[in-house]
Amino acid sequence: MAGRSSEGVRRAAGVLLAATLMACAPPGAPPPVPPGSQAPVPLPPMTGAGDPMRATVTSAAYAFGAPGRLDGRPAEAARAVARLEWLATELPGDPAWNEAAPITAGLLRRGRDSVRDSIGIPRSLPADAVARSMIEAAEGLDRGDRQAGAAALAPVAAGQGAALLARLDHLPPSREAGSATAIAYGELIRIGRDTGLNE
Repeated sequence: MAGRSSEGVRRAAGVLLAATLMACAPPGAPPPVPPGSQAPVPLPPMTGAGDPMRATVTSAAYAFGAPGRLDGRPAEAARAVARLEWLATELPGDPAWNEAAPITAGLLRRGRDSVRDSIGIPRSLPADAVARSMIEAAEGLDRGDRQAGAAALAPVAAGQGAALLARLDHLPPSREAGSATAIAYGELIRIGRDTGLNE
């Protein structure tokens, strides 16, 4: 009973701290990201892509296998980062992924951490917040509005959205992300072959 009570106190304290930080933030400052968010990680829209899981794995393997392909295409780089956040968080729980090698989930998390390190996003931030910022930034960039793109990135970059956007202009290579997404793609093909999904 005491454990439940102390847990409730901790949760209440966290909510109070978040409210206090929001109240103290200067006008125009990006809202703080909730530290313990458990919301599902969203995926960028992909028109005409068929099964979202397959399309996401394939797209991520393409992007992180050779990030230079995305040079000068920050919107696509932002979407790639959002897809990697989804792969590292949501894919292991997808029933269609049950037959994948268990090691793949850990490799995807390490790849995600490596990419966060390379572009300046703290590992501690919740995946859904990072993915949403990336998707919103990509939408702004698609409209040709770099200022909106930078503003969307600011909450996950300690207010330094423009610096993060500059890194997305030339997404740094990550051996961990490239390897993890390639292995995930291989597992996708193997599972499809083994279960007849590729027929």
